[in-house]
Amino acid sequence: MIDILLCGIRTDILEQIQKDVQEFVFSTSLDARIHIFENSKELFDKFSSTLEKAIVVLGIFPNLSEDGILVAQKIHAQFSSVRFVFVSDSGEGALDAFSLEAVHFLVTPFSKSQFVEAMTRAVLPFRSVEHRKIALHCDGGTVSLLDASQIIYIESVGYSRVVHTEEGEIAEKRRTLGVFFEELCAIYPGQFILPYRGYIVNLQKIQKITQKNLILENGETILIKRGDFRKLRETLLNWIAIGGNMRGGYFST
Repeated sequence: MIDILLCGIRTDILEQIQKDVQEFVFSTSLDARIHIFENSKELFDKFSSTLEKAIVVLGIFPNLSEDGILVAQKIHAQFSSVRFVFVSDSGEGALDAFSLEAVHFLVTPFSKSQFVEAMTRAVLPFRSVEHRKIALHCDGGTVSLLDASQIIYIESVGYSRVVHTEEGEIAEKRRTLGVFFEELCAIYPGQFILPYRGYIVNLQKIQKITQKNLILENGETILIKRGDFRKLRETLLNWIAIGGNMRGGYFST
């Protein structure tokens, strides 16, 4: 059971956020309880001793009586496993928020898809390992289960999608590349990209990005679309900022 706590959120956006959370819980079949608190005192009155699996959607609004960052620091000090999604009118406080390992810092007005992405990231550590695996349909009817985080990249070769991992290659014949990408985005939101036609790449497996290529940790090189260097660089930087890891990597301008 996961507890989702909405705390210190401005009243004019609270109803929509509550609705989005309810729809997220329903659509993902998440075993969760939703709690709404006007301030941190109400939160600590209810959860004074234990809060193991929890996501706190926390408001940072200057016109409210509480300092949202201080509230987050207090919660984090007592319950270190809590995942934070911050909601604010501006980017002020974002650096402090990410120092608390925030999953996301949403600035109003934000879209429903942005909120869903934030919640998906927040939930991920609480899901069992089985929920992060994909079933690959191979030759001879064989089904191979693979943790999606082990994927380095996927390429389309003829009628197959070849999945490259640290252990080798697996040919998958049922999925299209588009279906693969949708599934991977659902399991590890924001971690996979489409740098060039026929390729999906795991951001975590990138060692270097240049104007023309992605150089992967296994030494292989993937072309990027002409003119997409800045966009891909920004995507990678944003992913790193919210907790991703570029292994020993660097950018080439």
